[in-house]
Amino acid sequence: MNIALYCSSKDRLPESSQQAATALGHWLGRRRATLVYGGVDRGLMRIAAAAARGAGASVTGVVPARRRHLTSPANEVTVPVRDLSERKAVIQMLADAFVVLPGGYGTLDELASAFAHLNFTGAEKPVFILNPDGLYDPLLEQIRLMASRGLMDQSLASKLHPVADTDSLISALECFARTFDGADR
Repeated sequence: MNIALYCSSKDRLPESSQQAATALGHWLGRRRATLVYGGVDRGLMRIAAAAARGAGASVTGVVPARRRHLTSPANEVTVPVRDLSERKAVIQMLADAFVVLPGGYGTLDELASAFAHLNFTGAEKPVFILNPDGLYDPLLEQIRLMASRGLMDQSLASKLHPVADTDSLISALECFARTFDGADR
């Protein structure tokens, strides 16, 4: 099972965000899953990758040429790509599900790209969004508004699974994993 992670590359983020990245990494290790992410040694990406690797998960970093000097030592596999567009495409192809932790415009770009990928391919891949203190509420409301006005299919919006806290994120991932493990693949 490959779990794609989109999150901040900024350091010195709130302790709750760091704890969420650590909890995700530990869960991936317990599940012997693979973390697929942007592959750099910064911010929440560094924390999640180190926790995942330390807990026994596989770690695949997809690193654009401009970021190679930031490649994480936690990566078991590093997939070199030309640019951010190719990175997003590779992560989307490898992922069985997506997790969005707190992040900035880069995270929003990755989320929008994954959302479009799901729409255009019809892939059945859930997107779990950690939404602490309503961080993503405006975005989620915009998506609901667009669906209510017929600008997007409501079934696409239902692929988004916002959760308020880390425990809820891990519970949602565990439910997905049980379904994934039981599916014929």
